[in-house]
Amino acid sequence: MRWKYLKESYGQRSEAYHQRNEERGRKHDEFVMRVTANIEKNREKHEKAANALSKAEAHLEDLQEKLSGARGDDFAERVSGWIEEEETRIESIKESLERLEKWIEEDEEKLR
Repeated sequence: MRWKYLKESYGQRSEAYHQRNEERGRKHDEFVMRVTANIEKNREKHEKAANALSKAEAHLEDLQEKLSGARGDDFAERVSGWIEEEETRIESIKESLERLEKWIEEDEEKLR
């Protein structure tokens, strides 16, 4: 009788152990999928931001050329304002790129 009870008890514990392991494995797989999706999403955002940075820097060069060729003070003042706005935009894009790089690095570290 006692042997039968111990055998049943062991079987129940063993089954519970295997269920917990399966649950952990499933949760880990879901975690890996979520983190991988985040990495991909952030890489896409990084690529778009890098393209925007290139365009903004090209636009800034164009504005600087316009400023150097400006004949009137009014136009030069207007172009100077545009240059300041573009420099602010470039700085913002660079900050976004740094933030995205940090997030990608953190998520890649989670997968190691």
